[in-house]
Order: sequence, then C-alpha cells, then structure tokens
Amino acid sequence: MLPTIHHLVNTNKEVTDQNGSRTKRTTEKIRQLKALIETSHSGALIQVDGGINQKTAAIVADAGADVAVAGSSVFKAADPLAEIAALASV
Repeated sequence: MLPTIHHLVNTNKEVTDQNGSRTKRTTEKIRQLKALIETSHSGALIQVDGGINQKTAAIVADAGADVAVAGSSVFKAADPLAEIAALASV
C-alpha cells in the first residue's frame, strides 16, 4: 500500500520539550518513515505539523521530513513575513 501514498503526516502537540524526549521520539519516527519510503521506492513525502519553529524545522528536516507546517511561530511572530522567510531558509 505504501507505493500509493502521497503524504505521511506526523502530527505532534510539540516537536520538542524541555528534556528533549519528544524530539527524540519524533525524529526517530521520521527516520523510520524515511527508511520505509526509501525501501519501498514510494516517493511519499513526510510532513510534520505541530511545534514547528526555526529550530524545530531544522531538526525535523535533518531527520528526513520533507514538509514542516508552521502555524503559531508565524502567526505569533512580530514580523510574520520575516518568520516565513527564515523558515523557508531552513
């Protein structure tokens, strides 16, 4: 079935917490999904949603995520356009 999937979405309340345990769990899930996608040659994209900011976008990208959905970090930023530009450069 994996070859027919276009997107795999990993939704988190937050990507990180104070001791980093959620970050470790999230990045491990992403790495496992990426390995499965590569093994099956499905071409599916991994999207991560929840707790994405400049720091966590880099973390999930390094783990293998293809798409990071940022909401609060953009809408709560003093300069949303600058935040979008900074996220796009990750």
